[in-house]
Amino acid sequence: MTHSSGNGKTDLSAARDDYSRRMWSMASMGATLTSEILAGTGIGWLLDKVFDTAPWCLVGGTIAGLTVGMTTFLRSALSESRQAGRDARRMAASIEPDGSTTEQIDDHDDDDHDNHEDDRPRSGW
Repeated sequence: MTHSSGNGKTDLSAARDDYSRRMWSMASMGATLTSEILAGTGIGWLLDKVFDTAPWCLVGGTIAGLTVGMTTFLRSALSESRQAGRDARRMAASIEPDGSTTEQIDDHDDDDHDNHEDDRPRSGW
């Protein structure tokens, strides 16, 4: 038996839509990583051709592309992970032991404080 989620969709349909959205988001992260690495490499190659510095600008551009790409990728992945955790907590809190659903909990913005280890004082280094 499927339950309605209040907007006309069944829970199964909403879960499929959420899964599809997450898969496209991950594919987008991979494409962005690839394009940033290629852009850095391409700019480095072009600078090598203009200034006749082969292969130093190519190496520098590739390293810059990797750095920017990995930073963007990790930020996106961590954001998706936090959202998945919030969704899982919300879903778990809304399911009663008999299988019926209750009103969803209020989700306060805890993007940077999922675990409170960051609240402790840091050492000087």
